[in-house]
Amino acid sequence: MSAHSEQSPFELLLEIQHRSKGRVKGFPVQEEVKTEWLGVAFEIRGHTLLAPMTEVSEVFSPPNLAPVPGVKSWLLGIANMRGNLLPVIDLEGFLYGNNLPKDFGKQRVIAVENAGLKVNAILGLKRFWVDEQVVPPSRIDGELQAFVDSAYRREEERYGVFNVAKLIGSELFLDVAV
Repeated sequence: MSAHSEQSPFELLLEIQHRSKGRVKGFPVQEEVKTEWLGVAFEIRGHTLLAPMTEVSEVFSPPNLAPVPGVKSWLLGIANMRGNLLPVIDLEGFLYGNNLPKDFGKQRVIAVENAGLKVNAILGLKRFWVDEQVVPPSRIDGELQAFVDSAYRREEERYGVFNVAKLIGSELFLDVAV
């Protein structure tokens, strides 16, 4: 008779567990927890920018718009989005005074808090680690700089983070009447 036959099944399992623990080196320990940041990359006047994913409700092709009389040219009109009215703003027109040409091939509208922002093109969803954020961003011109506080860097590429809250709260943005 072996020594194992005198042990109960429970005692045998405890012995196996004890021997196993003596051989285990331990699990690898993750020394640093990284936080991911997501943004929708878009292009406006040669700049690649990011709209924080937390502030984007959807992205869509420019819809049919109802014109709004007596407003600045960058307020393109009102869109009916599933029963909700959404003012659509030409972001380049707002920032630089010249609306985008009506090239609907690549242009898209980014729906943010109470507005749709028409941009040149959507470049996709970008993921960054929070530690890739840099302040201040480089190569951002005057009109745009008021709405870009930081950027994310990936190798030599920098993506300015567009501050939607600053835009929506801006006196210039709220002053749409001509």
